[in-house]
Amino acid sequence: MTKQQRYYEQHKDEINAKRKNTSVRDAKKHKLLGELMVLMAYIAKQDGGRIIDGKMIPETKCYLDAGWSNAIIVNQVALGKVLHTSKTTISKYLKLAVAKDYLYLVGRFTLNGSKYPSTVYMVNVDAIYESYTEVWDAKFRELGNVFYNNLHIDDDTISKKLALNAKCMNEPLWQDLKAKIDIENATIPDKFKIKFLDKDANGNYINSRYYSILCASMNPERHPNESNRIELLQERFNTKCDFEEIDVNSMMLRTSYNLLNDEYLPIDADVYYEIYKLMRIGAMPYERFRRIARDCIKREIMAIYMDPRSVYCKTNCKLDNLNKVRYEAIVREVEYVFDLSYEEFLVRLKFALYKFLSVYDFDYDYRVFFGAMYFKYEAIVYYYMNKKFKNLGIYAANVYDGFYFTKGTMTTEKFYAVYHEAISDAKALLNKYDHDLVSIYGRQYKEKMYYGKKN
Repeated sequence: MTKQQRYYEQHKDEINAKRKNTSVRDAKKHKLLGELMVLMAYIAKQDGGRIIDGKMIPETKCYLDAGWSNAIIVNQVALGKVLHTSKTTISKYLKLAVAKDYLYLVGRFTLNGSKYPSTVYMVNVDAIYESYTEVWDAKFRELGNVFYNNLHIDDDTISKKLALNAKCMNEPLWQDLKAKIDIENATIPDKFKIKFLDKDANGNYINSRYYSILCASMNPERHPNESNRIELLQERFNTKCDFEEIDVNSMMLRTSYNLLNDEYLPIDADVYYEIYKLMRIGAMPYERFRRIARDCIKREIMAIYMDPRSVYCKTNCKLDNLNKVRYEAIVREVEYVFDLSYEEFLVRLKFALYKFLSVYDFDYDYRVFFGAMYFKYEAIVYYYMNKKFKNLGIYAANVYDGFYFTKGTMTTEKFYAVYHEAISDAKALLNKYDHDLVSIYGRQYKEKMYYGKKN
């Protein structure tokens, strides 16, 4: 008789009783699944589209380019350490989560000569929140903090990133903006100070976005059980007033256009419709465009904005590494709505975007405007907007492109007037340092501009 058999004989009544008590087992199962899903939702919101140790690889970039912003590659061992369970148990619960539609299995691929394939999941954040609201409210940040504090990022990756950051951030333009923000910060309580170009203990720049503690809070409209943001705003301005939000429509594209052109884009203009009209593929009425085509263009254009080479990535990535069902659904949608092949649609969309922003030049294959650097230029606009609202005596604080005001103190017209003034001030600061917003690059991938439909 083996040791396990002897143990069973001695404790079989107790073991059998536990097996029969399914309610206890189900409760533990529900708790572990809930914590695992909330943790994966946290990872998706923080690192969607990237491998979770901070490295970006070509395969995951293809997922981003295909519109899967919540696609992540999971580290089962790291997840198990946070939840105090084994890799085998994590693997089992991931399969259960797929069956419940909390996760979608996107694809698998092999990394750097590894014998074992990595699995990519797309996280259904909204479904997880609805099913595990209590766990989310109680442990969302706690689980995420434990997870990221335990991650190891290799020193070489960190040093290269910091060196690139330092080269850019030491430019006089950004140091001037940093100094201006520091002056404003002197009048803001420590808890709510604006973070921009912060340094770590070693003197390295660790962030280049304009943000505060408010950016880490929950949107009360999307998460009604999470009142954290409103409470923070009331604390920030020492008031019990209610707050309302006004944002800049299509902030990234609108601000890029306004910085690159002499005239402001009308506030009622739909950026995506303006770009569609420049694709030269017909004249779809706006109501029909808004109903069937707008979301499609919005989904595809951001990857092109960030990196023009994404057109190549989207049409030349290995289908074995992608969720074929989702990928083919996107292709069919494009072909049905626009009567174009997916490749032709992307190329037309790219050149329409360039023409919209007035940066396309036929003497060059493509010109890069902002890209991932956009967020630094955005910081200039945010700084001037917040300063102007303060000078007007209006309580205002931004969470990225959304600005919160006490109810009844702001109108859309007044908001956009301040936004346009901030754009003018941003241009003046850029001109002061003779800062070129557009860089010219040579061709790296073969692309073709289509003027007629393919046969």
